[in-house]
Amino acid sequence: MVLKRLCRVLNEFNDIFVVPGGGEFAERIRWIDREFGLGPEVAHNLAILAMQQTGVLIRDFFKGEIIDCSTLLGDRDLKASWDVTSDSIAAYVAKKRGAERLILLKEVDGVFTADPKKNKDASLISGLTVEELSEMENSCVDKEFPGFVRDSTLDIWIVNGGYPERIKKIMDGKKARGTRIFIHE
Repeated sequence: MVLKRLCRVLNEFNDIFVVPGGGEFAERIRWIDREFGLGPEVAHNLAILAMQQTGVLIRDFFKGEIIDCSTLLGDRDLKASWDVTSDSIAAYVAKKRGAERLILLKEVDGVFTADPKKNKDASLISGLTVEELSEMENSCVDKEFPGFVRDSTLDIWIVNGGYPERIKKIMDGKKARGTRIFIHE
């Protein structure tokens, strides 16, 4: 199981914390929102609670700190919109806590030139600036993410969470397959 392998790698490191994504729980909320037309605040709060559920799920495997996402309910700095997902929320929490590095785990290897599921000629972008990311029509991060990291000092990576060894490489200061986001050119 990928989750167990991932958590084994994460457990090797001290002084890290996890902001859980919403995963399948959030996808269900998206479906409910489309089906019933939830208001933005309701959908946003349910999505944050979906993140909380993911945190409860991984508690058995990850021994470090998992952010209690329920504390983010009603936070006015987080716009109630599907444009602010766990990507932006992770950046927001990382900045507030003074983190040095932010690694977003995705189901793709990083940011591509086009949607790799729809375009076989899409290629992985190994590095780009926040400004370049903000100008992209579609990427694997939410639309508001660039605004959350633009003025930070974070070392930002986007990698495929299905390959925990890539996270280990990044944490060890080595090059790994993924996309590195540079704050400044």
